[in-house]
Amino acid sequence: MNKDKSKQKKNKQPKWLAVLKETLGLVLLLAFFFFLKSNTIELFKIPTGSMEPTLYGANEMGNGFGDHLLVLRCAYGFSSKIKIPFLNWHVPLPDYRIMIPGMRLPEVGDVVVFENPTDERIDYIKRCAGTPGDHIKIKEGKLFVNDKIVTNSPATANYVYYTNAGMLCDRFVTVKTAVDSIIDKQLIEAVKTNSHIRNELFSIKKGAAVGLSSFLVSAVNRGGGLLGKDLKNYFPQIMSIVERYHLDKIKDSILINGKPYRVVEKQVENKSAGFNPLTDTIVSEIVVPQNSYFMLGDNSAASADSRYWGFAPLKLIKGRAWCIYLPVKRVRMIK
Repeated sequence: MNKDKSKQKKNKQPKWLAVLKETLGLVLLLAFFFFLKSNTIELFKIPTGSMEPTLYGANEMGNGFGDHLLVLRCAYGFSSKIKIPFLNWHVPLPDYRIMIPGMRLPEVGDVVVFENPTDERIDYIKRCAGTPGDHIKIKEGKLFVNDKIVTNSPATANYVYYTNAGMLCDRFVTVKTAVDSIIDKQLIEAVKTNSHIRNELFSIKKGAAVGLSSFLVSAVNRGGGLLGKDLKNYFPQIMSIVERYHLDKIKDSILINGKPYRVVEKQVENKSAGFNPLTDTIVSEIVVPQNSYFMLGDNSAASADSRYWGFAPLKLIKGRAWCIYLPVKRVRMIK
């Protein structure tokens, strides 16, 4: 009897250890569940008409009911990027993808769902128009990738044209506006996440201008305007911060009439570019950097896409749009 009692005492675990094991088991189970949810199939509803005529949003279909899709989250590999539903919060894990046979990275023509590079809480859906290393331009409403016309997109239909806009516009002044807007957003994000950049920005000529700090705070809060007219007197100091922290890398991905953007920008400033930046036609060409993708809406005249906010990093890509499951009359595979 004494031996049995002593064995029971040895086998009996402290309560805190039992609770710890149960908690750990629950955490692992939840982690596995969220991993599966983030890497299998996801439901997606089209909110706007930026992908017409391929996909229709709620406003275009009427009665607030647009196309409903199934998205293959594992099409481009199993991702470590896991978002907790409802909380809109990402688990802080190292960024990586596990590829197995049958999986591949996005290709030109794929309809891709990804997190908005300017606000990761919002999901976007666009067509991949460029992969790392590709050269992209729009001429007369036609999309060219590596000097070949893209033909596997419904946007090449006669009634829907790609629009020369943003970074792919055929006027330099418009290209520059888009580039400055992208840099502005990059700077805003850096101010929010990097204390060194924030301190440098707010120390510009401290006390020399009445209300300078209020202009800076206002620009940061509204998500743009650090390169706007309110702060034009401090543009050289602000751009010095941008250049030192390499927040203007977008300039390295643009060619104007075959020349690097930075070179042409200087020529325009010195009035030696050989063309009128406001009125003369140019050819703007985008070179997609590594681990990035250029996204366009099929209905490019009504699409906020890479022409305006830059590239979609691979780490933000969630999956490939697979099929429409509602409304019933539009059930089909997505091409």
